Amino acid sequence: MLEHLDAANPKALLRRSFAYRSNHQWQAASRDLVELHKVSKDPQHKKDLDLCMKRMVEEQKKKKGTTQPEKAATQPKIQEVK
Repeated sequence: MLEHLDAANPKALLRRSFAYRSNHQWQAASRDLVELHKVSKDPQHKKDLDLCMKRMVEEQKKKKGTTQPEKAATQPKIQEVK
């Protein structure tokens, strides 16, 4: 993957964002698409950015959703005494 990239090269930014998206690296793809949108005002790039941001949020929700039940299962239940 490209490590050192000319930030003004839209073709390189687009291709690297495709590579990140194919590996489900939504945050890195979003970073490249933000830079691409600054250089090129193509509406398709904005749509791609919105999709990546949506997928990134969904992934974060899934991660949080799987850890919360585990925490609840390890905590002792407290019952009120009358």
